[in-house]
Amino acid sequence: MSKPSDADSLSPIPLIPRPPVIGFVARRDKDGHDIVELLKEELAPGKNQLLSLWGPGGIGKTTLAAEAARALSESYKQRIVWVSADGRADFTFSTFLDEIARQLNHDDALRLAIEPKTAEVQALISSAPTLVVLDNFETISNDEGKRCAEFLGQKSPHPALITTRQRVEGAYNILIDAMSPEEAREFLERLIQQSPDPQVFTPSMRERIIQTAAANPLVMQWIVAQVDLAMSLDDVLDDLAHGAGDAAQRVFDRSFDLSQLTDDGRAALLALSLFVPSASRLALAEVAGFGSDEKRLNEAVKRMAALRLVNTTDGGERLIIQGLIRELAKVRLMKDEHADEYRQRLVSYFLNYAEAHTQPTPEDWDALETEKDNLLNAMDIAFELRDWMSVIQLMDAINCDGVNGLLMVRGYWDEAIRRGKQALNVARNLSAENQIARFAHNLAITYQLRGELEEARRLYSESLEITKELANRSGIAANLHQLGRLAQDQGELEEARQLYNESLEINKKLSSQRGIANTLHNLAAIAQDQGELEEARRLYSESLEIKKRLGDQNGIAITLHELGRLAQAQEELEEARRLYNESLEIAKMLGNQSSIATALHELGGLAQAHGKSEEARRLYSESLEIKKRLGDQNGIAITLSQLGRLAVDEGDIAEAARMFREALSIFEKLRSPYAEIVRLDLNNLEANRAS
Repeated sequence: MSKPSDADSLSPIPLIPRPPVIGFVARRDKDGHDIVELLKEELAPGKNQLLSLWGPGGIGKTTLAAEAARALSESYKQRIVWVSADGRADFTFSTFLDEIARQLNHDDALRLAIEPKTAEVQALISSAPTLVVLDNFETISNDEGKRCAEFLGQKSPHPALITTRQRVEGAYNILIDAMSPEEAREFLERLIQQSPDPQVFTPSMRERIIQTAAANPLVMQWIVAQVDLAMSLDDVLDDLAHGAGDAAQRVFDRSFDLSQLTDDGRAALLALSLFVPSASRLALAEVAGFGSDEKRLNEAVKRMAALRLVNTTDGGERLIIQGLIRELAKVRLMKDEHADEYRQRLVSYFLNYAEAHTQPTPEDWDALETEKDNLLNAMDIAFELRDWMSVIQLMDAINCDGVNGLLMVRGYWDEAIRRGKQALNVARNLSAENQIARFAHNLAITYQLRGELEEARRLYSESLEITKELANRSGIAANLHQLGRLAQDQGELEEARQLYNESLEINKKLSSQRGIANTLHNLAAIAQDQGELEEARRLYSESLEIKKRLGDQNGIAITLHELGRLAQAQEELEEARRLYNESLEIAKMLGNQSSIATALHELGGLAQAHGKSEEARRLYSESLEIKKRLGDQNGIAITLSQLGRLAVDEGDIAEAARMFREALSIFEKLRSPYAEIVRLDLNNLEANRAS
């Protein structure tokens, strides 16, 4: 397990919801205890329990949780993680762990498989007092929700809080029910003070509002908003007395059907219910059917806001609706004869958006990441609509070639596997052989990076067989190249060389410069491993020249790194340092954690060669920490073995033996040729100790 670095102590900015505009109204439980004070006591650092605020929608659970979190912020030194599952139909346990890691500035944990990710996040929140709040728990599927609750209740050494509509097994459950008469009157008074005509609300009318709303604060807001639209309070309350469903359903339905909302307001609200969790103004206009008519959208949003049906976020740039409103709006959408048109517009918008940001640049990755949840939701909606081509095209846009897309580069590897399987299943259902081959190949890359080599080999072989049947030479070359990498990683160098040469021959016939550059690079690595240093330098240089012509920054960084290794092998240490640092600079610019880790490792080797043990240990440790977060098993073992050699240099035989054993265990699982080298190191160490 990686030890948290000094950066972990930096306080993130908690994503706690803002306080209500009218201010906070204190609430008490059935025994008369102030709920926020109770939460502050039970959630204080040093406690270790899972709490749950449960009760109906709109009753104020999130508001209470947020008020308590703000009050505890200083005690936790800002280490408060606020995760909302609202509107995220695909929210999983892995998503939950990702959110914790991201908010605590450990994005690299996103790349891990679920078991090491769980351990990494557990260590992360254990490193310092951390309060985790999971809001809108009821929207998570039963199985995934159970895993989230078990993690908070059993894996975290600190208190945690859940808000939900049902009791949570194993938690200290606090029921949040209707406001007491006193609380409801105070809340309503604050609402009315912001009304343009407060005197309309006589004492008797106020009591009727509370009764009609069942003392639900959100529903009271809706009623007051209807009256603020110059409607008769008597008419509003009389209408609501005859509606169907509970108080929230009746009041929402009346708001939705009001002429003051207008057809455009209704269209915008229905469209907004499809977004997860928020929409840009441009996206909402398109999905609502307004095209690029900004004035029309602004008027619709104004109508929704007047009825308290919409909120803004990100400085007013994005629009969002509260969980209960989303739920009720979706019910109306299901009954709308144009429901599929809304869904199809959302799919079309995000497909166009994704295809406009397919370049392997930080700017395009940032743009895609901003809308990641909506892009994945668009895939799900396309799947529900049986719009198979949109599913395929969206996957192509967000995961590209299995290497340079958003999901792989930014570390959403669990999502890459899940969505890769989804796209592959669609291709199989369509009997689209070319698509089956492509998605099997891309999915195999993720499995290979995760160290699941047999599954990777199976998928590569399936893809290769199909591409051969289709005479798809580009696909054949890509699969031969990846099978070569598998063979190379397992020390089967002659097989790897043969596969690379077959791939290279095809790419040359196709004039595929990127394919040629990548294969030349790997052939150079084989030459280097076999001591053919001049041949290796020639091949690396040829690969680098092509990558520079293509502007392939990621590829340039990788080849510069290998040229650094080559210079180091020939004892050109200053040249090696220059090349490593140049590679590291590019990798940092791109945010490529794998390349950063590799460069740090090699710089550690240079420091060790110069007798700078402390600097070497620091660089190796930084490299190891990143590799563990990535789940890069081969890289972990390589750095562990080098730390073992450093311990030998320092005379710490016990530490060296421990490092060698850890490295050997991993290499043996990977069937790596390095296992024999480390086994020899360990045997020599133990023989020397015995003598």
